[in-house]
Amino acid sequence: MAAYTNPELFNQMYRAGTMLAKSQLVPKHLQKKQEDCTLVCIMALDLRINPIMLAQNIFFVHGTPGWKTTYLISCANQCGKLEHPITFETKGSGESLEVTATAKLKDKFGGKNISQSVSMAMAKAEGWTSNTKYQSIPELMLSYRSATFLIRLHMPEVMYGMKTTDELDDIQASGELKADPYGTYKPNLQAATAQKPAKPEPELVDIDQEEVPDFKDATELSWSVTDWNGQVFECAGEDELEEKVMELIQSAPDRQTGYQMLEHLKSPDTIDAYEAAWPQDETTNQE
Repeated sequence: MAAYTNPELFNQMYRAGTMLAKSQLVPKHLQKKQEDCTLVCIMALDLRINPIMLAQNIFFVHGTPGWKTTYLISCANQCGKLEHPITFETKGSGESLEVTATAKLKDKFGGKNISQSVSMAMAKAEGWTSNTKYQSIPELMLSYRSATFLIRLHMPEVMYGMKTTDELDDIQASGELKADPYGTYKPNLQAATAQKPAKPEPELVDIDQEEVPDFKDATELSWSVTDWNGQVFECAGEDELEEKVMELIQSAPDRQTGYQMLEHLKSPDTIDAYEAAWPQDETTNQE
């Protein structure tokens, strides 16, 4: 929890996430998503792996992360519980195709042989075969699913409670997955529109003229903030301005620049963001 409770460490993770979000080395579903990249950096810190490696092997669907199956198999092979890497045995062909993933646990973990089989009959029964990959590369797909079942049963700790991308593909193919805010899957817009409640009609309220402020220059009002590079960000209103100011405070190159960003709009939220990003100490001259 240190990355969430230590302001200095959290600020470092946020900066690392900012850099990752701007990089071409991360997948497109993470590019320009600063908050997701920050969480990836925190997860990488916890897992003690390179954040770019984690970014390349993790995907988000409905806000839930999922692993690439190849990465998960690699993690299982290196987790220290197996005598040898996971192997695969194939039987039959066509409709009778079946793949079994096998491994052996080390003596201190029971020492027994473990296995898990997945067949085309199971794939059909579960609705996975709507995924066209089961027609083009059936053996590989069954291998991935059998390995995932094996890992989930005997080495769940390497999965961190997450699904694999192949499972997510199969869930979508079976019709259980309807939408994905990250664009990996095509959303069912028709269903989403049908379920969206109608907006209530606005309630009209009589207001005395004396209660209405007189803005003579109302057409000249605008919400904008300029960063340290001179780039101007136009905002639709105070809420959007406040959000942009907090973002610029947290990504400012130094404390003074962060304070200059705070000068655009001092509110409880922006002040809290400044104090979190640039924690004060006894030697700091606070204005």
